[in-house]
Amino acid sequence: GAVSMAGSKVTMEAPRLTGYTADNRFYRVTATRAEHDITQANVVALTAIDSEMQLEGGGTARVVSATGLLDTKTGRVELNQDVVVTTSGGQSGELGHALVDTRAGTISSN
Repeated sequence: GAVSMAGSKVTMEAPRLTGYTADNRFYRVTATRAEHDITQANVVALTAIDSEMQLEGGGTARVVSATGLLDTKTGRVELNQDVVVTTSGGQSGELGHALVDTRAGTISSN
């Protein structure tokens, strides 16, 4: 999407991250907006996040959140507002906070 810069922040509209876990399961993370402060090398703030990943043993999980932080070094996305998880098997839940590890293909929450 469109990219702009103001001060030390780079903003991108409609960012998308896709890839595969170590055991070859697909994942996708999209957002309506990403802001990267170049003074914080690995951290990207995301708005209106929509992600999907293949689950171990089959099926998929979709995770949406109003906001979150992506650590580009670790591949982890910390979701911290209005988190909803839905699986292709019909399970769903609402969380206040969740951590998605794109490389490991896991979702965790307290």
